[in-house]
Parts: sequence; structure tokens; C-alpha cells
Amino acid sequence: MTEQDNAPYIEVISDLNLLPDNFKANSKFTRENFVVFLIKAMGLSDISNNKSVPFSDVSQDMASYSALATAYDLGIINGNGNEFLPKSSVSLNQAIKMTVSALGYGQLAHAKGGYPTGYIQIAYSLDLLDGISKNPDESITGNDAARILYNALNSSVMQVAEIGNGSVSYSDSSGKTMLEVYHGIIPFEGQLRGTKNRVISGAYELSQNQVIIDNTTYKTNGASFDSLVGYTVRAYYSKNKGIIEAIEKSESGNKTLVISADDISGFANGYLSYSENDKEKKIAIGADCDIAYNGRPASVVNAALFSLDDGDVTLIDSTGDGSYDTVIISDFVNYVVSAVASDEKIIYDLYDTAKVLEIGETDEIFVDDFGNIMYFEELKKYDVISVWKSTDGKNIKMNTKKAPCKIQSVFFYVVFLRIRTSVESKSFCTFGLNSVCLITSIVE
Repeated sequence: MTEQDNAPYIEVISDLNLLPDNFKANSKFTRENFVVFLIKAMGLSDISNNKSVPFSDVSQDMASYSALATAYDLGIINGNGNEFLPKSSVSLNQAIKMTVSALGYGQLAHAKGGYPTGYIQIAYSLDLLDGISKNPDESITGNDAARILYNALNSSVMQVAEIGNGSVSYSDSSGKTMLEVYHGIIPFEGQLRGTKNRVISGAYELSQNQVIIDNTTYKTNGASFDSLVGYTVRAYYSKNKGIIEAIEKSESGNKTLVISADDISGFANGYLSYSENDKEKKIAIGADCDIAYNGRPASVVNAALFSLDDGDVTLIDSTGDGSYDTVIISDFVNYVVSAVASDEKIIYDLYDTAKVLEIGETDEIFVDDFGNIMYFEELKKYDVISVWKSTDGKNIKMNTKKAPCKIQSVFFYVVFLRIRTSVESKSFCTFGLNSVCLITSIVE
């Protein structure tokens, strides 16, 4: 995992605005880091800014002081003698002890044997260690810390009732999670059935900040959840804001089969035929299946629907019962730009004069392979446009990219690679054995 490729639970914590500043998933986590993370998850960051702590290595000029003082006030941390050792790596045992205490189960853990065995027992009973494979005395990373806190946010909590003079009392929260008690966020599960760009059934016209889960429309924070349509998801609804703050794929159910366009043999009599490892296979597409073609419900299910130019078919078993209930068809056509007519918003293909792309009233926004936005007037000859268009013509998605090919051998030539994003530039590049580039017969 890279810092740019965060685990889904880290994305959820980030969407809920509970991820600490300068968080690094793959770096060792310090005791100080973990306390800051934990207190932020509890929504209590600033309540003890003027309190004193009995640690010689913790001072009020530290950015983490308020969190550390709050944690001490709550009995979450005790330190090591008169020191807390804030810059030392936090072990899994220590993280468990702090988390169990933050959830209000410290006294119960003490009755079960105290540190560390009593806290470990409680941690297992609360599923705090789901997804954690570290040894108890081993130092944890930011990724481990996020997983522990993600589990804690979804765990039942004993609610803080009163804090004072180094003691804290708790009240029963009747099974409510940390998210609900401290942030007013209620997690729930259901099938994500529609976003602005992808709907699997019904004649819904949604805005960017709307989704359909089961049969209910919710407002969101505007983030894109297109890739989760069709799956059973866990959504995080904020009672205070009246919106869904985050959505993730549920860890239960959700079996998936993806078949590329090249492997599809055909569709007949309710069966999709395809090849896998040089073997022909068939799979039933039930009459009650929800089928979406390029983001919109398919009105007619026939062989033509599964005759793809390029793309794939994703079959989803959202309930885990062994039968696929949703089919997502992604079918795109590539255009190599020959010329553009800006006034008419028309793109002409270089190699097939019969291929003409009429954009019409669709937003003239394209996204290249680097994530840069490009506009219609920026398109140039030899650019490659990939177009996804729904059968009703109401949903069109367009990406610009360079057509890749594999280098089979390299001769005694100097290779210049021209990289064009929204700003034209030229670069010298070093090619590895598996490099991908665009090769044309045009010399500029």
C-alpha cells in the first residue's frame, strides 16, 4: 500500500473529517500520534487545554497538549512514572489499552485481569482487532492505528457522563456507537442503487449530491460514489447535517465477476457466454436482474446489449446468496481525433470517416489519464477520446488518453516522448522493460 493508495477504512475516516493532519499510513505511529487520533475520534480535542498533566516530557507548548491532557483526565493514559514518552512508538498492546479505556470499558478490563490480558479480551469482544495481524508487543503503523480506530468508531460505547478531578464516570449508551454518541453519525447498510452518473433501475434523475440506497434518496457531501453502485454498502448518515458523509463497500456479501469485452462470446436465452482460461463458460442472467448499460437502466435485454466495442461486464451478488442480482455494463468506443468542429461540437475520427462524435448539449469536459480536466477547444489531432454513452443518450462520459502499445524491442533510435496534458510540454524519458507509450508515424 502506498500513501496514495489508502485502505477503504482510511478513506471513510478521512471523509468523516476524523483523520489527523499529516497522517501517514505506512509510518510508525507514536504514542502521542495515537492519543491525538483517539481524542479526535471522540470529538473531545479542546476540552482540557488548561488542565495540567503529571508528565515531565509533556508541556503546554506542544500541539498535542490538549489531547494528552484530555486523555489523562479521562483515565485513557497513565504514562510511565512521571513520563509519557510521547515520541516513542506505540505498541499494539498500548493502543488496545487506550482504545478500550476510551470506549468506557477500562474498569471491566481491569476486572478481567488488567493490562494487557483484560484489555485484549475486551478488544476481541468488541471486534477492535478485526483486520489487525500484529503481535501484541509490536509497534503499529498509521494504517494499523486507522483500522483500530475505524473498528472503535463502529463499536458500542459507554458514554462519558462526568469528568472531574482525575476521575470519570460513564453511562450506558444502549448499544450506540462512538460515531453516534460523539458525532451524531448513524451507520446503516443497504444496496447503493443510484448516483448522478449511474442508476441500475428506475427513471431517476439525481444531482451530484444525491444517492439512492435501497429505495430511499439521500443527500451527500457531493463526493463520487459511482464505483459502488450495485453493491451492498455501509453509509454514514449525519443526523446533524442531514446528509451522508461517507459510503464504503460492505465487508459482507458483494461477490463480483468481471468479464472483459474480449472474453464475451455472446448472449442468448438468458445466458451470457464467455471464455475463462481458454474454457467456455455460461452464466445465467435472471429476469429479475438489474442491468445498467453505461450508467442507465437497460430497457431491452438482448444479444446486442452484450456486444461490446470495448470495456467489460461486472456481475454483482450484493447479498452473497450465490446468485448475481446486478449487472453493470461498461461499453466504450475510442475515437482518434482527426479534426474538431467547435461551433457544432463535433469530433471526426482519423481512421474511420463514418465515426463522428456529436457531443451536443453535453458538458464539453474531458479528463485525461493524469486526472487533468480538458475542454473541447483543447482537443488536438491524434488525441484519443473514449466515450461511454447510455442507450437513451442522457448519460455520456468522455475521457481523453493516449493509446498505449507494448514495446517489443528497442533499436538504435533516440526516443522522444511528447506528453500533453492541459498544458503542452516535452520531456525526455527513460523506458523500462514494461514501459507503455504512444507510437505514431507522425514526426513533429
